[in-house]
Amino acid sequence: MRSAFKAVFLSLIVLSISGLAYAYQAGIEKWEKFDFTRNLISHGQIQNLSVDDLKLLRGIVFGKRGRIFRDEEIQQYLYSRDWYKPADAFRNSTLTDTERKNLDVIREAEAIKHEGSCNQFVLNDNLSNEVLVDAL
Repeated sequence: MRSAFKAVFLSLIVLSISGLAYAYQAGIEKWEKFDFTRNLISHGQIQNLSVDDLKLLRGIVFGKRGRIFRDEEIQQYLYSRDWYKPADAFRNSTLTDTERKNLDVIREAEAIKHEGSCNQFVLNDNLSNEVLVDAL
């Protein structure tokens, strides 16, 4: 009885994790169809993405050109995509100016998210006014 309960419990955990992974990827998959070579993205379009999603978004821009990543999370995501074709000969010089500008916007958004979670905190002055303060 106990081993059956354990097996069911472990199965539920595995299903939960795989469901989270699917939901995590589903939010970023829509960007795979975006033409980063011709269209610029704005901060507003990506402001609600998590730091992890922004990292994958950056991976998509490079991945469409075949870049191979050392970051295991990005590389695993790219390998799971049908469109990804790893290219040992990838060079940053193959990126268009538009792709470079898009990568700049993504990196800026990542930096803001990182700074916000590491260097700032919110003070509540009990009057429903919140003040964002840089951590010392």
